[in-house]
Amino acid sequence: MQWVIISINLFVGLVIALPFDKQDVKIDRSDTNLTKKDEGAFKVYRIVPSTNEQLLQMIHLFENALSDEADFWHPPSTVNQTIDVIVAPEHTEDFSYFLDKHNYKYKVAIEDLKKLLVEKESKIEINRFLNDSRDFVRLNDDAGGFVSRLRMGEYYSYNVLVTWMNRIAEHLPNLAQTVDIGGTTEGRRIIGIKFGRDAPDKKIVVIDAGIHSREWTAIHTASYFINLIVNSRETDSQIASYLDHLVIYIFPVLNPDGYEFTRTERTNPRARMWRKSRSLEDCRFDGIENACCKGVDLNRNFGFRWGEVGSSHYPCSETYHGKSAFSEPESKALADFLTSLKGRLTGYITLHAYSQLWIYSYSHRKNTYAPDIADTASYLARRVAEKAVAKLSSLYGTKFNYGTGPEIIYAFSGGSTDWAKETLKVQYSYTIELRPTYEDWNGFVLDRNELVPTAKETWEGVKVVLDEIEGTWRTSKGFSQRLQGGDEPLVVPIKGPQAKFPELITAENFPLFPFTDQFNTGFELNPANKISMAGDLIVPVPGWGNFDMDSNLYFGNINFDAKVGYQIRPTNHLNIKPETLALLAQNPEFREARKKAKEVVVGRVPYGYEPIKCKPPYCNPFVHNAAVGVEVEQGDDSFFIGGIDFPLPLGENGAGVRFPLSGAVEQGTSPYAYAHGQAINPVSPFDLESIKDDYHINYNGRRRAPSKLTKEKSDLNETKRNFYKKFFDKLPQ
Repeated sequence: MQWVIISINLFVGLVIALPFDKQDVKIDRSDTNLTKKDEGAFKVYRIVPSTNEQLLQMIHLFENALSDEADFWHPPSTVNQTIDVIVAPEHTEDFSYFLDKHNYKYKVAIEDLKKLLVEKESKIEINRFLNDSRDFVRLNDDAGGFVSRLRMGEYYSYNVLVTWMNRIAEHLPNLAQTVDIGGTTEGRRIIGIKFGRDAPDKKIVVIDAGIHSREWTAIHTASYFINLIVNSRETDSQIASYLDHLVIYIFPVLNPDGYEFTRTERTNPRARMWRKSRSLEDCRFDGIENACCKGVDLNRNFGFRWGEVGSSHYPCSETYHGKSAFSEPESKALADFLTSLKGRLTGYITLHAYSQLWIYSYSHRKNTYAPDIADTASYLARRVAEKAVAKLSSLYGTKFNYGTGPEIIYAFSGGSTDWAKETLKVQYSYTIELRPTYEDWNGFVLDRNELVPTAKETWEGVKVVLDEIEGTWRTSKGFSQRLQGGDEPLVVPIKGPQAKFPELITAENFPLFPFTDQFNTGFELNPANKISMAGDLIVPVPGWGNFDMDSNLYFGNINFDAKVGYQIRPTNHLNIKPETLALLAQNPEFREARKKAKEVVVGRVPYGYEPIKCKPPYCNPFVHNAAVGVEVEQGDDSFFIGGIDFPLPLGENGAGVRFPLSGAVEQGTSPYAYAHGQAINPVSPFDLESIKDDYHINYNGRRRAPSKLTKEKSDLNETKRNFYKKFFDKLPQ
């Protein structure tokens, strides 16, 4: 096999390994412009590389082709994964010849892209001026409901969107204000809107869209968020709560130059499919001649792993990453603004189109995660993504994948979310790729009747992130009933910040976790008196019972260490005494050995979840176990007593998670608050699947071992016993 130059216009200067004879190379260096007369049709090819050699060819094409020759809607990633490429009219014949000659699996998904654009946009194109004029009339109307008059389900010019945001801030100064973060190459200002009154203790969330100019669906979705917040603030208690507890910034168009360029001729593929900014021409010698093109892919221009993968050094590529990190005024403006929020910036979401993906960091290499991936913060980011796509799907059934870029689509570097995660330590940093799926072909020209549903379902996912950041339980004015057995358990919402439970258990904070198939934690709160009980981490040993590890009681800022206690359980198959477990937990050799063990994931009760009705045994609070002993006794009659927990019906079979109502903090004879807490109760420590009834309890309320164990689970239990036997042997029995 020899290194040759592919001999069709499309593969300009592309050097790859191919087993065919050398031929002359013909080059067309026409820049993208709207005066160029296109003879023939822009076609969209759907290609499936079936060999590594074919994949290599496509990767080289992706990295080196001129943007007006081949534009990848879906770049090459792996063998047998679909690639969508727009090919200009003057290159379609050569491109088809090349694909046929090298036995590619492909089809022409769109025979004439311009015709498709005409069908979708001609009516809007004809009435564009009239529509914009009517928009301004609505925006300048002083009627009280002026905000709602910007109709959703339409695409608006950048000027209209900026005017709209200015009108919101002007008429509702207590709610919103506009924010100018910088200018563009062509002199436009990058304008966003801020919701919520600022305060030093408020967390901040930033949402942006339109960094890629052709992704109009994303721009509409961000605009819908603005519209929703403004018009639902008085009727939607959840939005009202966000405005009370958070500061939210929304920038609907980060790349206004590029967006306005795509609107110049909306039925011309050379304009409508423009992706990059409109920065001044940059030239680069490609081994044959200088190539000069405008624009930079702004989402490859951020200073984290800049220029490493998924972008091009070639100015005429759709993914040109620029001369250097932050070389473009738009990316630098956003980075400077986000940096100014460092410390309070907890959520950053950037909206894109399309593929139905929820992407978290990092995206430059597969199986590479943020440095704190083993910590609670990164684990939460992943879990919140999982919950967000589930919530999103619940509205219309739209299915999203979630993961890092290389895991679910392709590797790329220099993106805004990775930079925010790495540099600013933003806990929840996400890229959301909206409708339709990766396999669809109409993502950049989505039907208008899908715009509002797309925005609505995306908001459902975004709310999960906002809920997590807001971190407050919905409140009530107290409770009038005491806990009673029966079909309907009482769950008492308490006022104050959400109880934070362990999310990832390691040997550092839970040295006995290998035995566990259950984790308990409680949280007592009386905000007025600053009294709380936190921790209450209980180690259950299979076949024996629970071992309570070091709870803590807080009076104001004083921490009183809880004394060790334990819970009633039926039998002790391992013949380990509580005193032995206490010594084991203090064994340095044991702790060191456990540091090398795999982490155990601990789940989380959904925000605001309250069971309504369910039947015993799952909801009878007396069927499972009850704590014994006084855990803390300090001062004059101040103590924390007992606790009862009951199963919560989560999951398909209504089992797997228990929610304890853990006693009361008392001072003298005055109870302050019942606790919210949770427990995970899977079949094994490493299996969070739902539990069947006979796995869970028996007729008299005692928990028993599973009646049927798979060989894999049996082997796991035996391995655990053998691993710890040497430590047990050193301790008194």
